[in-house]
This record gives sequence, structure tokens and C-alpha cells, in this order.
Amino acid sequence: MNPAIPGYRQGACEACTYNPAEAKKLYESANGPKTIELGYNADGGHKEWIEAVANNLRANLGIEVTPKPFEKFQGILDALDAKEYKGLFRMGWAIDYPSAENYLTPIFGTGAIDTGSNYGGYSNKDFDDLVAKGDQAADAAEGLKFYQQADDILLKDLPYIPVYFYRSNFGHSTKVKNVKLNLLNQVEWADIEKA
Repeated sequence: MNPAIPGYRQGACEACTYNPAEAKKLYESANGPKTIELGYNADGGHKEWIEAVANNLRANLGIEVTPKPFEKFQGILDALDAKEYKGLFRMGWAIDYPSAENYLTPIFGTGAIDTGSNYGGYSNKDFDDLVAKGDQAADAAEGLKFYQQADDILLKDLPYIPVYFYRSNFGHSTKVKNVKLNLLNQVEWADIEKA
């Protein structure tokens, strides 16, 4: 879950701790493939970090890793929709509204396989049921408890491997105060005051 939204839990993703020796042991015990492909969109500045990930996997897992660039992001999405691309792939998500639910339903909900952005085809009934309970909760705090339980299922199943969250740098004059960017990287103009 994005650290910038309510409900983020520092350290909740135990699998996100960098541990190459444990990763190799788990990969070998799961009989992971000896070769993998990493698909990414070449129009978004992803080549460098994808190649770094490929080098890391080669060095730590001892497998063959081939980065596969798609000219545009829509190209990889189209190939995933058509079930033509079978390799691992880079995915990104820009939040639509500040709720944990926006990281759950559209990306991992079973219904989002056909009508959303669940390009990996992840489906888990317990996950779907918890998200539905969160959607029907009496208030945001109660809903968040269910969304976090659904997130715990994702952290166990790990249908996607979280790599990073984007950060924005910005500046403003000392003649104004209360300048903030929202989750869409837009300035909250109504909150700005003269200093």
C-alpha cells in the first residue's frame, strides 16, 4: 500500500526485505524457471531500473533474465489483455482517490480481470470478500480494517512484487504557506495562504 495514504503499515511486507540468500533458497525450493523475461514500456524511463533488476536476479538467483521493451505502455497492456505476453512485466498505478481500496479492487479484484487493470489474472475469493466488506463498512475506519486484511492476503500471495513508489520534489516561495501536493501531484490551491 502507498505510504502516502491512510492505512499504510510500515514493515507489513516481510517479503519486501532484501535478502538474496533467502530469495535464492525460496526460488529453488519453488522450482522457479531458469529463464524469465521482464517486459516494460520503453517510453517511460524504465530501461535503467529494469536492467538493474535483471542484473540483480541474474547475480542472486543464477538465472537467465531478458528485459523485453515494449515501445509504449499501451503496447504491453494490449499484449497482456490479449493474453499474448506471458513474461513478468512492469506495472504502475496512479491513485484515483486517497483510499486503500483504490490499490485493491482495480488491480487485484477478480472482477477486474475482465473489466479493470488486473493484468496478472489474480483471483482470491477471501480477498474479494474482504474488499466487499470494506466497501460496505459503516465508516472509513471500519472499512480500512477490512482493506488491510485484504492487503495481508496480497502480501502472502504476492501477485505483484512492489518495487518503489514515486516521489515528487517541489518548492515554493517563503511568501506563502500551507503549500501541499495531493496524491495526484496537484497543488492544493485552496489551502495556500500568504505568509
